[in-house]
Amino acid sequence: QASRPPSLPSATPPSHSQMAASVLLALAALAASATVAAAEEEVRQVAHFTGIHTSDGIEVHVNVSADGKSSLTLNSTAEALSKVNSQVDRWGTLVLTKASDAGPSHVVAQVRVPGPLTYAGATDGGVLSAGAVSGSMVALNRARIEAEALESSRGVLITASVYSSVVVSGGRVPGLALSVSSASSASLGELRADSASISASSLSSVSGLTVGSATATASDASSLAFATTGHVGLSCTSSEVRISGSGRVTTWSDWGCKVEVPSAAEATAPVFP
Repeated sequence: QASRPPSLPSATPPSHSQMAASVLLALAALAASATVAAAEEEVRQVAHFTGIHTSDGIEVHVNVSADGKSSLTLNSTAEALSKVNSQVDRWGTLVLTKASDAGPSHVVAQVRVPGPLTYAGATDGGVLSAGAVSGSMVALNRARIEAEALESSRGVLITASVYSSVVVSGGRVPGLALSVSSASSASLGELRADSASISASSLSSVSGLTVGSATATASDASSLAFATTGHVGLSCTSSEVRISGSGRVTTWSDWGCKVEVPSAAEATAPVFP
C-alpha cells in the first residue's frame, strides 16, 4: 500500500481577543498620528514680562532673549491652544492657566525673557524649566520647577508642597526661606546661602545646599541633608538629619530622630527631651 504524505496542520484562526487587540492597536496608531498632525504653534501676543507662573499641567521652557524682549510661543492642538489663558500681572509675571472646560491635551510653552526670571511659580501639575532665576520659587500641588542657577542680591523664598519638587543646580543668595511639605522635595545642588530658615515636614526632603548660619526643622518622617560653615540650630521629630561641613550644630530638640552632625562640630546635647 502506497504511503500517503503527512497532512499539514490547519492554521488556527485568530481568536476574538487577538482580533480585538489588533483593532485597538490600529486605532491607537491612527489616533496618535492624528494628534501629531493636528499639533499647532501659536505665537501669543502678551505684554512684557520677567517672571513666570504656570498651572494646569502646562509645561514651560525658558530661555534668555538676545534682544532684551520677552515672548511666548505655545504648542498643542488648536482646540487646546484656544483654552490657554495668558496674562501679565502688575508685577510683570506671565500667568499661564487653562480654562475650566479644557481637555487633557498637553500644552508646551517656549518662553524668552530678557534675563533671569524674577519669579518662578508652578501649580496644579505645571512644569517650569529655566536657566537662571533671581527671585522666589514656588511649586504647589504636583508641580515641578528646575533651574540651573538661583542668584539674587536679596533674600528669596523656595516652597514645595503637595507632591511637588524644586531642583536648583547652583548659585548664591544672601538669605533663604526654604519650606517643603506634604511629600515634596527640594534638591539644591551647590546652592549657597549666607543664612537660611529650613523646614521639612510630612514625608518631605531637602538635599544639597551650603549655609552659613541656619535654623532647621524636620518632622513627620522627613529628611534634611545639607552643609554648614557657621552655626545651625536644629529641631527634629521622627525624621533623619545629616549635616556636614565645618560649622557647629545646636540640637534644640530631638524626638525619635537619627541625627548626624559634622565630626568636628561642638554639637550640644538636645535640650528636649
